Amino acid sequence: MPWLTVWKNITFGVPRGRMTLQDVQKLIDTVGLAGFEKAYPAQLSGGMQQRASLARVLAYDPELILMDEPFAALDHFTREVMQNELIRIYSLQKKSIVFVTHSIDEALLIGQKLIVLDQGRAEKEFSLSAFPYPRDVLSPELIGVKKSILTTIKMQRSSI
Repeated sequence: MPWLTVWKNITFGVPRGRMTLQDVQKLIDTVGLAGFEKAYPAQLSGGMQQRASLARVLAYDPELILMDEPFAALDHFTREVMQNELIRIYSLQKKSIVFVTHSIDEALLIGQKLIVLDQGRAEKEFSLSAFPYPRDVLSPELIGVKKSILTTIKMQRSSI
């Protein structure tokens, strides 16, 4: 919400008394926005705005976070920072995250389980839990997974 500071954006809608000042500051620190608590969205970069949004989601302490192409509009470098930030937050909080992306490399970089969809149906599932973070999408093992994903996608398109 452009009329609210980072702090107020994060706490917007959270019932009073549910979070302490320390809880809010910890979220701000977690997403790397310390020092920007009083800034308004227009004063932040796109990546910082995304991090504020992520902190707002985390303020509700959900069991499941749904993210539909959250980094698609970001430049390459900001996207990379946000991917690493999401991995770091996942590693700290172990939240279940459903992350939708059209980027196979992004899915390989941050995912634990990849599901290739075809017209809304799960076509094939790939487990990446054996690949620890940080990941190198150019490693021979992940290139093999990527080839399998691409083969699945090609089979889907040939059946159209």
